Amino acid sequence: MNGIPISEQGKARAAIRVRKNASETERYAAERLQFYIRQVSGAKLDVTHHISHGTTLHVGRSGEADKLIGSFNWEHLGDDGVLIRTFGQNIVI
Repeated sequence: MNGIPISEQGKARAAIRVRKNASETERYAAERLQFYIRQVSGAKLDVTHHISHGTTLHVGRSGEADKLIGSFNWEHLGDDGVLIRTFGQNIVI
């Protein structure tokens, strides 16, 4: 199997992570991501602020996401910009 496992046969194989002090927008984005992944796959991914050791979808900025991305000027995204990058078993959105 190639790619990053998110779900398999309706079972979650990943978690959605937001920082502990996530903004309302980041929390909403994580909830919507959870909703749509469940609609497509049948799997309900946990939304957590804990670091996961498996496949993790990082939503918004966090120390962990910043470590993965490295040097990046978030201001370049503006109000409506989107960043999606993969790093091993991690997806930063």
